Amino acid sequence: MSENKETFGRENEVMSKTTDSTHFPSASPTNKNLSSDNVKITPEALANGDVLCALIVRFLKNRTEENMMSVLFCLRDSNVFMPADVTIGGKEIDKSMPIYPTVQNISVKPQLMKAADGNYYIPLFSREINAKAGELKKANLVNLPYMKCIDILENTKMCKRFVIDPYLYNFVLTENAIDISKKLRSRLENQNN
Repeated sequence: MSENKETFGRENEVMSKTTDSTHFPSASPTNKNLSSDNVKITPEALANGDVLCALIVRFLKNRTEENMMSVLFCLRDSNVFMPADVTIGGKEIDKSMPIYPTVQNISVKPQLMKAADGNYYIPLFSREINAKAGELKKANLVNLPYMKCIDILENTKMCKRFVIDPYLYNFVLTENAIDISKKLRSRLENQNN
């Protein structure tokens, strides 16, 4: 497993200053106001990461349960960029371009970031350009559905949390937030899950 030795969020060295879903114990996918099936979006609306960024900024300015749930619903249906060591058929892939895995025999090993508190996180980026700000700019960026990232996280022994856009927002998703996001229904048009 790769590890980025740089600690992230020097301006927010104490992780309690970042997003921690434990502040939202009542956040639930069954809350009728937050999980309305009437709200549908298209994949095109989420494609460039702008919606996710805007929702994160809104939450950081006003840390409410409703704003947190909006971020989780958006993440649930979004693709994100994950810095990773990638092999296809046992051969390492060139780091010069983003990877959009469509091949069956692809192996993705996420690069981990160590926070000032000593914990490890899998960094995710809402947009490719957000990854270019820090030390991970030379890493392979794999474009994956967020839900696939959860599968990768669950198979990574060293960490149980994500940090989204660590060089820009330092938005930490705790185990609780990740568990909630796994239970959410898709809001994409023509999706029933």
